[in-house]
Amino acid sequence: MSIEDTEIKTGNTVFDMKIKGRLISGFTLVCVVMAAIVGITFVMVTGVKSRVDTINSLRVPTAFASGKVTENLQASLASLRGWMLTGNPSFKIERAAVWADIDRQSAAMDDLSRTWANPEDVKRWAEFTGILKEIRVAQQDVENIANTVDEQPATKILLEQAAPRGAILADEITLMIDIEAAYSLDAVHKTNIVSELRSVIGYGGMIHQFKNYVLRQDQPRIAKVEAKLAAARDAIARYRAFPLSDAEAGALRNIESVVDAYAGGLRQAISLARGGYTAEGIDGQIKVNDGPALQGLVTLDDETAVGLFGRQRVLTELRDAVGYGGMIHHFKNYVLRQDDPRIAKVEASVADARHSIEQYRTFGLTAEEAAAIAAIETVVDAYAKALKDAVRLAGQGSTAKQIDGAVKIDDSPALNGLDILQKAVIAAISNTGEAARMQSYTSDDRKRLLAMMADLRGTLGLGLANIRAYLLTGDESFKNKFDLLWANNDARFADMKKAAYLLTAEQAASFEKFSAARGEFSPLAAEMFAIRGSDQWNMANYLLATEAAPRADKLLTILSGEKQADGSRQGGMSGDQRELLVADADTALSDADFLLNMLWILLGGGLLLSGIIVWATSRSIVNPIVAMTSAMQQLAGGDKTTDVPATERRDEIGNMARAVLVFKDNMIENEKLQAAQEAEQKARVERAGRVDEMISAFDGQVSDILGTVSSAATELEQTAQSLSSSAEQASGQAASVATASNQ
Repeated sequence: MSIEDTEIKTGNTVFDMKIKGRLISGFTLVCVVMAAIVGITFVMVTGVKSRVDTINSLRVPTAFASGKVTENLQASLASLRGWMLTGNPSFKIERAAVWADIDRQSAAMDDLSRTWANPEDVKRWAEFTGILKEIRVAQQDVENIANTVDEQPATKILLEQAAPRGAILADEITLMIDIEAAYSLDAVHKTNIVSELRSVIGYGGMIHQFKNYVLRQDQPRIAKVEAKLAAARDAIARYRAFPLSDAEAGALRNIESVVDAYAGGLRQAISLARGGYTAEGIDGQIKVNDGPALQGLVTLDDETAVGLFGRQRVLTELRDAVGYGGMIHHFKNYVLRQDDPRIAKVEASVADARHSIEQYRTFGLTAEEAAAIAAIETVVDAYAKALKDAVRLAGQGSTAKQIDGAVKIDDSPALNGLDILQKAVIAAISNTGEAARMQSYTSDDRKRLLAMMADLRGTLGLGLANIRAYLLTGDESFKNKFDLLWANNDARFADMKKAAYLLTAEQAASFEKFSAARGEFSPLAAEMFAIRGSDQWNMANYLLATEAAPRADKLLTILSGEKQADGSRQGGMSGDQRELLVADADTALSDADFLLNMLWILLGGGLLLSGIIVWATSRSIVNPIVAMTSAMQQLAGGDKTTDVPATERRDEIGNMARAVLVFKDNMIENEKLQAAQEAEQKARVERAGRVDEMISAFDGQVSDILGTVSSAATELEQTAQSLSSSAEQASGQAASVATASNQ
């Protein structure tokens, strides 16, 4: 029976496989186990790597950038405060560098925010960037205004408005004091003498009486003229008793020469009158040039102008208008000469007299003074009417004497009125209250005026000093001191306005400038105090506190959370990112630990499965071969009862088993036929030879199979070693991942 004839029936697919197939299947199973282990390791390592990548590329950079932004915000505020406090430009450079880093970190945060998982953080970062732009502008505004004149508005007002006006006030009051210090009361007395000189020379005086004598040639008039001449000389002598300027000395000589000329003219007029000359004839013979005297009086007025104030000045102007060189002078000359150009001079003098009368009425007058000025006005009006009558009579051919007789006017009311006014002015020189009422002055008034000026200057200087002190320190005591000083200054200024009549022309001009500057200065103090007392006294600090700092607080709140009672901050975007960083790190560590444990499990499981696969593979090949070898050895020993194993297998072992079974059957058959076929011994021997050949071939085949099995076992061992190496490598990678996560 041949091997091919043996019928094989089996349903076990494992035993249906060839040895080669089993070896390949075992190797494949080992590879699958290894691939599974590597795959699981790869998946887990990938997860850990992803977590670590998230930490490295997102969480850590986000935490770092947010921390740097927080740090830079604080640094920018510190640099800004440094610039505000010291004015050192290095702080500006430092702040610019800080903001450049803020820009870099913000750009990094912009990129990172695109991968943030928390939409609330993305929203807060968008809000943060908007506020960041605002705080940048606010800080720049603070930097721009710090250490400039605009930083402290009150100080700016002081420097640009109050101080310049204060300088004007100080300059003008100092000028007024300097003028007052150089002022001499001699001018007052000289002014009175000049007024007296005008009186004895002019209206009712020398020229008036002289003209009347020429017109009327009455003997009693001679004594009046001589008395006025003597009074004029006395006034000139008294004026000369004071220190004189060259101009004053020259003016007195000119006036004196004219007085002497009138004295000579009087003697000549008396002689001519005795010779029967008419008024016209005497006037034609006696010509006195009044110009030097009139100019001399003007010169004396100019030299003593500091003594001409208020009523004194108006009274002097009134005497000029009605007296020497004025209304009465021109009127008498017209009557004597009847020249038409003289009419206009009389009319002009009348107009000047009326103007002075109206000016005098603007002062507060007593009843006596009012009556005196009314009497003067009546006489002036009478002369205005008399001029018309004189012009009419002259046109009719009347002589000077006829005209004088027709237009004779009683001058006594006007002369008495002028005398009353003059006495009132003179009385004021020795009576302070009367001086104030009449706007005249005494020596005590000048002292009082100087004291007012000194108080004004003193309170002004101290007031400015207290303003500066208050603006510098904010100490309310300086403000209160200023208020007291300025109240005193107000009182002295009011006194100065009341005593303005005491001022010289130059002082009056300075006082006008002083008053204007003071009116502009006064409200500035309240404005400066109000600003200094407000939160906006320092605009850099105000903008820092109201614009920059609140925005910085908002940014810090967004980044680091709300400020706690102890000043610390918790939460915020940085807190969230830190929590995510901690969570990711914990997860990465947990994953690494799990991976490490899993690798040990996989290693153990892989080794176990590999061992099982190797055991199963070797058992399915080696054990049957060993059993087959044992059976063959027993058969070879002649044991024909030996069972041949694995005859049901469909692999090489099954083929070999069936071949052995055939050999067994043949041995049995041969043994049965041995007796019957002894004759065929030779043929049997030959068949035995063939059997030996088959056995030899079988041994070679078995050797080949055993070699194949040995090679497969070696490859399986190498695969197991490779799997162990892979497991160790995965374990090392997991340890590295865990180390990176801990860092």
